[in-house]
Amino acid sequence: MPIQQFDFSTGKTKDPQRFQSILFMQDDKDIESIAALLRKERYPMLGRAGNLREALEMARKYKKGMFFLDADWDGVDALEVVQDIARRFPEMSVVVAKSSATKEELVTLHQQGAAGFVLKPVTVESLAKVIKRL
Repeated sequence: MPIQQFDFSTGKTKDPQRFQSILFMQDDKDIESIAALLRKERYPMLGRAGNLREALEMARKYKKGMFFLDADWDGVDALEVVQDIARRFPEMSVVVAKSSATKEELVTLHQQGAAGFVLKPVTVESLAKVIKRL
């Protein structure tokens, strides 16, 4: 049974499923940074997908949580993936990781449903700031 977490700022119990995570990341260093933070915060990691189809299937199965999307993966259109997940799984928060991005890209990703963005290589500190806002 998941540990109940209480948010003193809102006076509500946190939903542990909201913080379960799917990783669609290519770089092992980025995966380790994410996994370290998830372990520290006691957030369950649902798994790591090796391709986009597998990642979307995991999102369909769980429907709720955090989806870490590596936007630098060849053949992946981050905007399309963000739109698809936002439409099909509104309780799945997408955190986009990319080695560089323009302000316009970030605004568009946010408008289309991305919950957060981190620069690669992902650090525990930058990721913690994003997750805190979710």
